[in-house]
Amino acid sequence: MATDLNERLEKQKKLNEKATRIEEYIAALEAKEAELGPENPELFLPICELSELYENRGRLDDAIRMVQRALTIQEKVLGKDHAELANTLMALAKLCMRKWNYADAEHACRRAIAMLERIHGTETDISLERFLDQLGEAVAKQRRYGETVAIASRLEALRREHYGADDVRVAFALEKIGQGYLHQQEYGEAEPMFLEALTIREKLYDPYDNSAMWDLEDLLHDLGKVLVGQGRYPLAEPVLQRAFSICQRELGSLDHDSIGDLVFTIGQMYDGWGKVAEAEAMYRKAIEIYENIDMGEEEWASVFWANLAALLFRQGRTDEAITTFERGLAIEEKVYGDDDPRLAHSYKNLSVVMLSARRFIEAEQLAERALAALEKKHGPEHAELCPYLMNLAALYYSQQKVDATERLYERTLAIQEKTFGANHEETAETYRAMGALYDNTGRTEEATEAFQQALTILEQTLESQHPRIASMLDSLGVVRLRVEAFDEAESLLLRSLAIREKSLGKNHPLTAESMNNLASVYAEQDQFDKAEPLYLQALAITEKTRGPDDPEVAHQCSNLGGVYFRLGKYDQADRLSQRSIEIIEKKLGPSHPFLVPALGNRAALLRDTGREAEAQRLEKRARDIESGHG
Repeated sequence: MATDLNERLEKQKKLNEKATRIEEYIAALEAKEAELGPENPELFLPICELSELYENRGRLDDAIRMVQRALTIQEKVLGKDHAELANTLMALAKLCMRKWNYADAEHACRRAIAMLERIHGTETDISLERFLDQLGEAVAKQRRYGETVAIASRLEALRREHYGADDVRVAFALEKIGQGYLHQQEYGEAEPMFLEALTIREKLYDPYDNSAMWDLEDLLHDLGKVLVGQGRYPLAEPVLQRAFSICQRELGSLDHDSIGDLVFTIGQMYDGWGKVAEAEAMYRKAIEIYENIDMGEEEWASVFWANLAALLFRQGRTDEAITTFERGLAIEEKVYGDDDPRLAHSYKNLSVVMLSARRFIEAEQLAERALAALEKKHGPEHAELCPYLMNLAALYYSQQKVDATERLYERTLAIQEKTFGANHEETAETYRAMGALYDNTGRTEEATEAFQQALTILEQTLESQHPRIASMLDSLGVVRLRVEAFDEAESLLLRSLAIREKSLGKNHPLTAESMNNLASVYAEQDQFDKAEPLYLQALAITEKTRGPDDPEVAHQCSNLGGVYFRLGKYDQADRLSQRSIEIIEKKLGPSHPFLVPALGNRAALLRDTGREAEAQRLEKRARDIESGHG
């Protein structure tokens, strides 16, 4: 305790000395001002020194005020376009960055760059380097990532010309370009930037020197994010694990925010990969790390809770998901206040889970609250509204408000086409939703057109093996199956399966989904020798990756049971149909709409095996659920 007291006393002594020194500088400066006048050139250096003292003391507003005063003196003595002003502008920019005043930092950098360009008459002079670097950081902080890419690209070209292609400063510029693309989710553009940067830095650093490799962690983390974003999970895993190993060796303890962020990204990778248990463990570990370092109430921690909640929701663990979403939302409300538009995303997500729990009033209130907050901020035609319109549309549709749903989809599509153009990924998603609406209301031709339009857009905007293309092929294949266009459906679903096996792996739950749908094509044509092994393989993958009680397992059990029923294998069909119902009841509740087809399938089996009374009881239960009285 005595040691702690001594340390505190020594720290306070140093602070007092700094305060005394500042007071001495102020007194000396005031004396000089009285003697020479407030804008005398001899005041420039003392003012700069006082600014530095203020900065070291954490008095950033005072430091900025001093630098601005120094700049005024320079402008009066040297003129507004003298090269000496550039250094003062850089000092001002750095202080503004520390103050989070990114717009003023950007203005100072741009003024310095324009001045140097006029003086040197060229845009490739190396004196621009540090100003471009600082400008790129200021613009990135304002989330104008397209401009970030342009600035970093100019910086990279400048460094490559002056230092050579293998210089580490070129690698750093490449990383900044890659980060700009990453933030815009332009993964195909980001990847070569990060790979070239990694190649340069690995040439310069000894891979066995841990301390030299430490700063590769951020680069490897960013590269891992790109691979995760592309759905290339088997390639992402070793990259992220390498980043984790570097972090762990250098930091020793896991309790560091860099490791928490990295663990979260690894969780996202496993989540997308369909490795549910691993993903949940990583999300919970990231939360634990943040709580251990007293960052559990920070904004970023709420993102960890949200992803964990979404994972639980996809597993049918609805009550846990609601509690988990509410935990993340509580953090955000504490940080921002409960009426802040930044909470709209969390309101939307929680409304989705409430909808699944059939808590319609709460779900609708949350969805409308989220939309209203963003309309107030952006107006009625801003692109930010689109996912919230889509969410409210899904809520209306779940309550059979078909016309209201379609109007919201049309409003969303109009905003997207006006903002992004007709060929954009977001527009494709709206066409997909419209296709599902048309399909579920018996408008098959309109569904086909909408799904085809979505597929065309995605094929023009994404890489050919992207998982989203596979999902759209699946949707289109299923609707073609429904109208018995078997050859077309088979072709679409075979293509979907091939993409998913290549991009996600043969044991991914979405790969199983494609297998299941392809099996249905064969089953509808009584090609049971082709259907049965696909259904069995899909069921085995889904049970392994999502767990034996996942609702998708129930769906696949029902499909496989249907094959056995038509083959006269009633005992196997009976077990599967009963299991399908039990899973849905356990995970989604006794009145969930998913029970309707499962009950219908089992009723047909019971009737065919002479159990008429039980069949009629199940059919009545299905009707009650459909009418809302289940």
